[in-house]
Amino acid sequence: MRIVVMGSGGLGGYFGGLLARSGADVTFVARGAHLQALQERGLTVRSVNGDFYVAVQARAALQGQLAADVVLFCVKTYDAAAAAALLQPVIAAHTVVLTLQNGVDMAADLQASFGRGTVLAGVTRIGATLVEPGVIEQPTSYRLIECGSLLGHAEAEIERVLTLCRSADIPVQVAPHIQSSLWEKLVYIAPFSGLSTLTRLTPAQLLAHEATRTLYRAVMQETALVAQAVAGVAPEIVERTMHFLDTSGDPGDSSMAVDFQRQRRIEVEAINGAVVRHGQRVQIPTPYNAMIYQALTVMDRYNRQDGR
Repeated sequence: MRIVVMGSGGLGGYFGGLLARSGADVTFVARGAHLQALQERGLTVRSVNGDFYVAVQARAALQGQLAADVVLFCVKTYDAAAAAALLQPVIAAHTVVLTLQNGVDMAADLQASFGRGTVLAGVTRIGATLVEPGVIEQPTSYRLIECGSLLGHAEAEIERVLTLCRSADIPVQVAPHIQSSLWEKLVYIAPFSGLSTLTRLTPAQLLAHEATRTLYRAVMQETALVAQAVAGVAPEIVERTMHFLDTSGDPGDSSMAVDFQRQRRIEVEAINGAVVRHGQRVQIPTPYNAMIYQALTVMDRYNRQDGR
């Protein structure tokens, strides 16, 4: 089985590394210094679930390569169109693409872009970061992947992904209502990512004080109302998510806050922006998410020294 990992940063590097370590035929798509490090020194993973090193195949492009059986699509959402174009040479009718990204719209967008193969949506809340070229740090014990089809079928394709992941000791399960799972994650990350990036406070700091905790909950509740209207997410999602945050220990920094601190582009369009756009579609006001989205969109431009 030929596997391509599109987006070899923290998430793709970790899961792709586990697959490569298991003996699977994995090709990583990367660029710049990270590509060079992978080609010359292989991949090093430092994880609470076990450190490992593996020699890997890595390329910048896929022209002339055989079709992939499975693709892990792990790029940042703003790079999705360019990454999809790079993948076109290896997408065939039998190819299964599993997208592991933030936001709620990517699987449908990719299926339309490819026009062939099967795109499955995936949800994971794993923490993993590319800390230097060729080196991934993965500090969280939670690493489950939920996957499913937006169209409600593709049983054979889902089984292929389950078998592949389980052979590499990657926890995985089927999400019978994957659209709801995607929105449940967005309920979690809209305040987690948006507020932590905007305020430069960690989620733990935001939740530790009454004023910011109230704001945090308001952003979550607003997102949950949209999630209920769009995907039938249960009303108790807010209580369940707050309980998880209160009982699971310090969740650390959000990846969006880390990207902002490092003057990288941020995924605000796919996170708080998605809440605003879908809220408009179903006629639910989203003033908190709109404030975060509008402020971070401008801050992001200036932060990357592109402000006008």
